[in-house]
Amino acid sequence: MLDIYARSLLEATRVGNTDRQDPETKKRLAKEAAQEAILERIWRRRPYWL
Repeated sequence: MLDIYARSLLEATRVGNTDRQDPETKKRLAKEAAQEAILERIWRRRPYWL
């Protein structure tokens, strides 16, 4: 019974060549994440009068 669960977990978490992102997508996602980090930092900073 436990081997069935282990096998299904391995199949669900398996990563193949089709699951990998191409370099352009990786660059775009990294750029978007950096932009979101900048905007979040601006949003969370204290007002200049404090």
